[in-house]
Amino acid sequence: MFITCFSQLAVFAYEKAFPPSRIFANGTVIGPIDVGNLSEDEAASKLSEAMGIWQNKQEITVSFSDQKRTIPAMDVKFLLQESIRSAEDGVTNPLYADISKKTVRSVLVEMAGEEFVSNLDVTKLKSEIERKAGLLGKDGNEIVAIKFLRDNLETKVLSRAEMNVTDAEDAASFVEHHSTFTIPAFQTVAFMKDVMVNDQTFSEAFLTEAASALYKASLATNLQIIERHKSVELPSGVEAGYEAKVNESDLDFIVNNPNDTELTVTFKLKQQGVLVAEIRGYPNGKKYTVRQENPKTYPFKTIVRYTSDPSEPAASPGKQGYSVSVYRDVHDSSGEIIDYKLMAKDFYLPVNEVVVKETKEEEVPEEVPEVVTEEPVVDNEEQAKGADEETNQDEEVKESEEKEESPEVNEEAVDEKK
Repeated sequence: MFITCFSQLAVFAYEKAFPPSRIFANGTVIGPIDVGNLSEDEAASKLSEAMGIWQNKQEITVSFSDQKRTIPAMDVKFLLQESIRSAEDGVTNPLYADISKKTVRSVLVEMAGEEFVSNLDVTKLKSEIERKAGLLGKDGNEIVAIKFLRDNLETKVLSRAEMNVTDAEDAASFVEHHSTFTIPAFQTVAFMKDVMVNDQTFSEAFLTEAASALYKASLATNLQIIERHKSVELPSGVEAGYEAKVNESDLDFIVNNPNDTELTVTFKLKQQGVLVAEIRGYPNGKKYTVRQENPKTYPFKTIVRYTSDPSEPAASPGKQGYSVSVYRDVHDSSGEIIDYKLMAKDFYLPVNEVVVKETKEEEVPEEVPEVVTEEPVVDNEEQAKGADEETNQDEEVKESEEKEESPEVNEEAVDEKK
């Protein structure tokens, strides 16, 4: 009896000093790894192998707006022994992981700036990184930072543009019926198709002015310009480089929102004849400015038309031609330019001036009832066919000059002929 009791005590003492390896029950899972029917040592070995594969091949991505930053998986520390010791049999258990809050905050500030990060719940975002790491990529590796935004951050006016309009009544009606619309995250919006919804109460000239205001405002954001058109000749009231020509048949202005949050566009009247377009959203730590380069003007030519018929078309003023390149500059939170993009190279043909001079009927020879000194109107139209929105200005100007270099009949030549 003494020997039996002594043996039992010895076994108890040995097990206290060297506890036997635990065997996990069937259906036990740690993280994404099934450890059922495995000992703790076997489970640790299986988990270590899976963690090593994930750390060598994966990374966690944090996104905000149109930006992404990666956190190397090696920055994540797994708490393997704590995960095994706390695991319960027959259920799914977490694989604990840890990452420095300082590392998380540093990545966020670099991506979105201090103002945005100060309005984030960084502790909750850190926990989400650790949760995703513990699943070893089974729940994806991307985290959207905006989901951890506190309620006190409000949207701001990211861009504002003004446009002179020719019809104040159209502008007032437009603001009344189409003052606000949203561009959802990662979605595309067409001005004519989605905003106007086939509203045919406005003139084509006004719609182009409204779309141009939106285009000008869009240039100072990270909105992507998907479709944009321009006229052959610069419309009145529209500044060269900022036109977005639209109509009800086949011309539209289309933008895409690359951000993970929606943007809001608001139209308002600053004063009679001035339409304002504003784009609101969350600041993303960057600033976008618009820059014009290489502006040029091209003089018009004067066409003198002689006629004895007062019903002939009246004189018309000339209009200069223009060319300009438009760039979008991207600034970081300190104001430094970190990137730029050519957004458009626009060219507009000059419009010739027409001067009409009336002659007395008896002074005109019978065989020449009318003398017209002018260049064929078709010249500019033929030139326009070769001009598109991205045409090199120098080539188009050269072509325009070559077509209009033919000798003209001036007034002295006509007098000599008479």
